[in-house]
Amino acid sequence: MIRMGRRFGRRRFLEGLLSAISLFSYTNALATISGNTDFLGVSCFLTNREIDKDLSKCFRKAFIAQDPKFDEKVGQLAKSIASQAATSVDTLDMDALSSADQTCALTIISAWYTGVVGTGVDATVVLFDSAFLYDVTRDAVVVPSYCVWDVNYWTQAPPPAPLTGFTPPPPPFPIRFLLRIRRRIKSIWNFESD
Repeated sequence: MIRMGRRFGRRRFLEGLLSAISLFSYTNALATISGNTDFLGVSCFLTNREIDKDLSKCFRKAFIAQDPKFDEKVGQLAKSIASQAATSVDTLDMDALSSADQTCALTIISAWYTGVVGTGVDATVVLFDSAFLYDVTRDAVVVPSYCVWDVNYWTQAPPPAPLTGFTPPPPPFPIRFLLRIRRRIKSIWNFESD
C-alpha cells in the first residue's frame, strides 16, 4: 500500500483558500485602480471593500455638487496610487502623496464611513444606517435613528421610583453564614457542657 506524505486537512485547505481569496481581491483592487480612474474604483481601493455602483453614483453626484472639479481630483489621485503600485490601501504610502491627493483620499474615506459628503451647512447625507462606521458594532448595537422621548429628555430629573410592595432583600451571604456558624457553635457548646 502506498502511503501519501501529509494529509491535506481541512485547516490547510481553508488557509489556502483564504490566502487565494485575499490575493485575488488585492490583485483585483490593483487592476481596478490601475485601469480605471473612476470614483467607484478609487472608493473600492481606499475602503478595501466592494461598493454598490448605484450608491457610488449617489456619492459622486453629492461630491460634484460641492466641487465641480471633483472628477479631476479623483483621476489625479488614481494616477498617484497607481504610480506607487500599492496592492491595498494598507500598503499605500499616504505621505508620498501630494497634499491635494491626501485631502481627496481622506475626504472619500470619511464620506463612506460617515455617510455624509461635506461639512457644516453644506453637508449632504447620502446614507445613514449603511455607513461603514456602524459595521463594527452592528451585531451588538442598534444603529441609532430617532429618539422616542421628548427633546432634551436627559436634562430633566427622572421620576421617583415607586416604593409600594417593597420588600427588603435578605441579608448578604456572609452574615447568614456567620449566624449559622454561631448557632452551630452554641449547640456544640451546650452539648459538651451537659
